Amino acid sequence: MPQATHPTEKEAREAWRTAPLEDLVLHIVERYHMATRLELARLEALAEEAALLHGQAQPALIVLRDEVVRLGSEMRAHLVFEERTAFPAILAQARDEGAALPAELLAPMKQIIVAEHEAEAGHIRTLRNHLEPLPAFEDPRGLGAKLHTAYRILAEDLQQHLFLENQILIPRAF
Repeated sequence: MPQATHPTEKEAREAWRTAPLEDLVLHIVERYHMATRLELARLEALAEEAALLHGQAQPALIVLRDEVVRLGSEMRAHLVFEERTAFPAILAQARDEGAALPAELLAPMKQIIVAEHEAEAGHIRTLRNHLEPLPAFEDPRGLGAKLHTAYRILAEDLQQHLFLENQILIPRAF
């Protein structure tokens, strides 16, 4: 009896190149937008706790918290823009519905999405730059390790998320 094979991560990503756009958009929202909201909330809570408990001794934790808050605010606004404006327009265009946006509005929408993705990637790099040099701080709750783990999970998810949107959805949609 043949063994069931599971696609590699690369094969799974590549399968989205030919999947229906509706399926791709739904996957992005259900898998990545939801996870991003949850991981942002987790990272924000940990960064806030670390800043409150240890920020006086390590001011870098306050700077880190402020950057996490900036990322969270911008990211949530971006997700809402995609879910309420960009994705419905992309799907209407794909279906060739009368509600589709004219081409002169699609180009600026693409520019907004790409610019916001670049800003999000920049925030993730900035967070990494703030987190990496932080010395371990004494905390019985293991806040330092939790903060690093929450960042890593968000960064890895965001990398996959941005790949799907930048390399697959945007070229197919615009």
